Amino acid sequence: MEKLLQILSERQSTGLKSMLVTVADSTAHVPRHAGSYMLVGEEGRLYGTIGGGLLEYRCIQLAKDMLTVCESGLRKFRLAPNEIADLGMTCGGDMEVLFTLWPDEELYAAVCARLVGLLSRHRECWWALPLDGSVPFAFEKRPEEFTHGQIRGRAAEGGKPCFVERLNTSARVCIFGGGHLAQELVPLLVHLGFRCVVTDDRPEFSAKELFPGAEEVLTADYSHLADSGIILQEQDCVCIMTRGHLGDTDCERFALKSQASYIGVVGSACKVAAVREKLLKEGYSHAELDRVNSPIGIDIHSETPAEIAVSIAAQLIEHRAKFII
Repeated sequence: MEKLLQILSERQSTGLKSMLVTVADSTAHVPRHAGSYMLVGEEGRLYGTIGGGLLEYRCIQLAKDMLTVCESGLRKFRLAPNEIADLGMTCGGDMEVLFTLWPDEELYAAVCARLVGLLSRHRECWWALPLDGSVPFAFEKRPEEFTHGQIRGRAAEGGKPCFVERLNTSARVCIFGGGHLAQELVPLLVHLGFRCVVTDDRPEFSAKELFPGAEEVLTADYSHLADSGIILQEQDCVCIMTRGHLGDTDCERFALKSQASYIGVVGSACKVAAVREKLLKEGYSHAELDRVNSPIGIDIHSETPAEIAVSIAAQLIEHRAKFII
C-alpha cells in the first residue's frame, strides 16, 4: 500500500492524474477478490493487479477511457459461463470494480499525506472509497457496521456508501533470540509487511546491523523481561527461539502473562516437553500452555534455518488472516 500511495503522490506532484481500480466485491472463482488494487495512468497500468488476463485488460482500457473524460464510478462484470470463453478465462463469477479518479488536486493530495502519516506511525488506519467515485478519505476507527475482525467491506461513511478497508494495524512480531533462524526470519517477515522487534540477551546477537529491517532490536535479560519495556498486546505475535531451555522458559513465562494472540516456540520435542513440565509445576494450567504453538510453523518438512523461516512466516500469514483486531 505504501508503494501505491507513493506513486499516487509522485504523479500528483507532477500534474498527472491516475485511476485507482479496486475490486470492491466478488463471488467465488474470480481471479482476485475484494481489496485487490491496480493503478492506471493514461499510459497504461502503473502498479498492482486485479488478476491479469483479459478481464484486467478490459479494466485497464476502461480506466484509460474514464481518465480521458475524468469519470469515476462502480462497474459490474458478470462472468457467466457463456462470457468466460469470451474473456479467455476458465473461472467464473461476478466482480464489482470501483474506478476512482485521482487527479492532481489538493483534496486528494491531503488524503495521500494523511494515510502515509498514519502508516509511518504504525497507527491503525482505514480508507473509504465512495462507490460514486468521489473523494476518498482516511480515518482511524473501525466502522460501526463492521464485526470484530472484519477488515474490509461496504459501509456508510461520510454520508455515502463506500468500500472500506483497513490498511494498517499496530500488531508486531516479537522475536526472542537473535540467532541464525531469526536472521533468516526477520527479512522475510519484513518483506511480508510484518513489524518485527528482536530481543536477545547477548549483545553480539542483538546488534542492529544484523536486523536492518527490524523496527527495534533490544538487548535484555530474559529473566527480567518485565523490566525491559516490552509490552505485549493482544494483536502481537511472539516467536521464541532462544539458545536453550532457560531462555525459552523465561520467554514463555513472559508471553503467557500477556494476551498475545500467537505464541510460537522453536525446539525439539524433548526441549518443548521439558519446558512445559517446568511451567506446569509452577502452576500454569494445560489450557494456558496450549496457547503455545510448538513445533512452530507449518509442516513443510523444513530443515535449514531458511526453510524453517518460511514455515514460520506461513503460519504467521495464516494467523494474520484469521486474527485481525
